[in-house]
Amino acid sequence: MLGYVIKRIGLSFPLILGVTVITFLLTRVLPGDPARTIAGVNATNEVVEQIRQKFGLNQSLPVQYFVYLKDLFRGNMGVSIRSTKSVMQEIMARFPNSLSLVTLSVACAAVFGIVVGTFSAIHHYSVLDHIATLVSLFGVSIPIFWSGLMLISLFSVTLRWLPAGGFGTPAHFILPVFSLSLYCVANIMRVTRSSVLDVLHRPHVQVAESKGLPQWIVIYKHVVRNALMPILTIIGLQFGSLLGGIVLAETVFAWPGLGSLLMLSVFSRDYPVIQGIVLILAMVVIATNLVTDLAYAVIDPRVVYA
Repeated sequence: MLGYVIKRIGLSFPLILGVTVITFLLTRVLPGDPARTIAGVNATNEVVEQIRQKFGLNQSLPVQYFVYLKDLFRGNMGVSIRSTKSVMQEIMARFPNSLSLVTLSVACAAVFGIVVGTFSAIHHYSVLDHIATLVSLFGVSIPIFWSGLMLISLFSVTLRWLPAGGFGTPAHFILPVFSLSLYCVANIMRVTRSSVLDVLHRPHVQVAESKGLPQWIVIYKHVVRNALMPILTIIGLQFGSLLGGIVLAETVFAWPGLGSLLMLSVFSRDYPVIQGIVLILAMVVIATNLVTDLAYAVIDPRVVYA
């Protein structure tokens, strides 16, 4: 397994390098001048030029990328043009907030999706199964920003039960977690239902039932455990998908995470922070996929990593 992990990490370097190239080029084609944005509309050309020289924006694109890559290999992501703070400092101040939000959302979606998906598979083609299918289709079709606005309108504006946004108490987690969970729970439900249905008709399940074992033991030990492989895959994919969805969720709920920082950096043309956030998110997605692959061996001892 160690050799497999080392190989996967080695294969990740070209992917990360490609992410840096694409992000660097896309930030440079954004309309507007970051030096002019920071200096202000009424700033003189001399002041704007000083800002360009300070952050190396007056150099050619190949030189800028080479300097960025050289600093990156040294563990330095650069300095924020907007705040003049270290990019790593800016990111680490908000990264735990985003990670906790996404992790809690995926955990809630996984629990609900697996339970409801398993129940739908056991009682397939029943009324409750059709209702669960409709709910899953409804969840897939709803954009995060729309569900977030509707939740705020209902629970914050109309009922005044929950805060509309912000961060600091457990109550602030409820609406954004529900909005993000709704985004991915439908996929987990559908995959769980399909996987459990496939396992239900296998011979070992029929043998367990013929022995007179309680139904919950048959479902938990012989059905769900053998159906976890595709479920685990979709959970890992949804974790990466939600990392892309936090930009909308954090903007709607005023959540102080990487998503809101990314939006602020885009509007202020803060190239180093944009590049740092995208790089961190890409590395988290790569690490999540690796952990998901390694978890296969824990679920099924027959899995061997060559």
